[in-house]
Amino acid sequence: MMAGILTGLFGNKAVADPIAIGKGKAVVVYYSWSPDGNTRFAAQTIAKRLDAELFEIKAEKPYPTEYPACTKEAKPECQAKTLRAIQPIAGLDLKKYAAVFVGTPNWWGTMAPPVRTWVTQNTAALKGKAVCLFQTNGGGGMQRVGKDFGELLPESKVLPPAAFSGSRIKSSVKDLEKFIDERIAVKSDDGWDKVFPKSEKVEHAKVTFTTRFGLTLAADLYKPKGATGRLAAIAVSGPFGAVKEQSSGLYAQTLAERGFLTIAFDPSFTGESSGTPRYVASPDINTEDFQAAVDYLVSRDDVDSERIGILGVCGWGGLAINAAAIDTRVKATVAVTMYDMSRVTAKGYNDSADTPAARKAMREAMNAQRTADFKGGTVMYAAVLPNPEDLTDDTPQFVKDYVSFYKTPRGFHKRSPGSTTGWAVSAGLSLLNTKLLAYAGEIETPVLLVHGEKAHSRYFSEYAFEKMTGVAVKGESKKVGNKELLIVPGAVHCDLYDDVAGVIPHDRIAAFFRESL
Repeated sequence: MMAGILTGLFGNKAVADPIAIGKGKAVVVYYSWSPDGNTRFAAQTIAKRLDAELFEIKAEKPYPTEYPACTKEAKPECQAKTLRAIQPIAGLDLKKYAAVFVGTPNWWGTMAPPVRTWVTQNTAALKGKAVCLFQTNGGGGMQRVGKDFGELLPESKVLPPAAFSGSRIKSSVKDLEKFIDERIAVKSDDGWDKVFPKSEKVEHAKVTFTTRFGLTLAADLYKPKGATGRLAAIAVSGPFGAVKEQSSGLYAQTLAERGFLTIAFDPSFTGESSGTPRYVASPDINTEDFQAAVDYLVSRDDVDSERIGILGVCGWGGLAINAAAIDTRVKATVAVTMYDMSRVTAKGYNDSADTPAARKAMREAMNAQRTADFKGGTVMYAAVLPNPEDLTDDTPQFVKDYVSFYKTPRGFHKRSPGSTTGWAVSAGLSLLNTKLLAYAGEIETPVLLVHGEKAHSRYFSEYAFEKMTGVAVKGESKKVGNKELLIVPGAVHCDLYDDVAGVIPHDRIAAFFRESL
């Protein structure tokens, strides 16, 4: 695959060992003709892989948006190596960085004039730095782009460049990631790669375990420092689109601070867990993920096997309820800001697409993509979240909230599909034919549902509560027997992803597990 996408590596020279740089020491600078252009996509993907800052080169006078008119202006400039005037890039200080990635479209065999201008203006500032070119093209490969680029930087450490086919760029995220990993290794001072601070009150370790489907799940284990004896234990996962270094890790670490042994795991096909294709979901396999986590916990000598709980966030809240309905070893369950992924997939938000025709259209589209994936030997992914700079006044507020978490330093993680590629286009097929909450009413063990008052998704928890108790509620906390719905005043969906808003009821959740386990 790489040979077909990545071409023109300075005469096919092998890439040397990656250059090691400190965290935050890489930057990506790019020019893209159109707002949704291929070079822009490549630049964003590379920046996310490196957790690097991203800056856009803009012409002082933009090129025409129509191709013939753009050609009339740009082609003579490329042929004459004209330096087209560009706008100053606010906030870019090259002194801060050890490695600089520069992106350009291939225009008539060379770099776009605004890129030539920027490199020429910054030749001195790039002296001694590792500089790497990436370009997108319509099928022409590298041509003179790499050579022309290198000639402008005689005193920089110019790394082997890469050319990516524009028509396939959005299905080639792994090739882009490999391109980065072969050139740059970002050093971590302490190995801590979470989006939340490390607690000094707990011990942390990496663990793995295997599901009945033969998949290996990766997890972070958190244990109270100095704890002895057999502890109550909790398995945590979610949100849907996140990895263990994000919300689930925060919940797990916080519960460990309060006396529990916890694990936060990456579901199958995501994060550091195994499974291909990447970023697909399955109600059966992902319910088994929770059960496999329970398998692991009950096998530990420091865990009381009669005191096992599970906690799911967002889409994994619904899966946690499904796991509780089937696994009698689970003695208590918490679902936070839950989604019923089967319902929202099959019916749309607020059941707005609950028609056979709408489901048929989804089936046809996803099955067509399966066929295309198989024939092409690749998987098409769809990043459903826009980037922060693409938000408009018309963007729904809950989407803006997701972007605020997944697409900014607040919650971005390079292995998170929500932060990067999104899920496989065909990922939701099995969710269309499954009802995750079908047997929720048969759960006899305690369940706590936590949801924000202002969350667009609140109806999922309200329905789950009604399914388990027979009592309909709307917008208020309620307890019936050992089932409780806790509404967090004023909170929106993503407020319960992290502690930025300071509204997660950590103490109440810990108290629930103490009372129930």
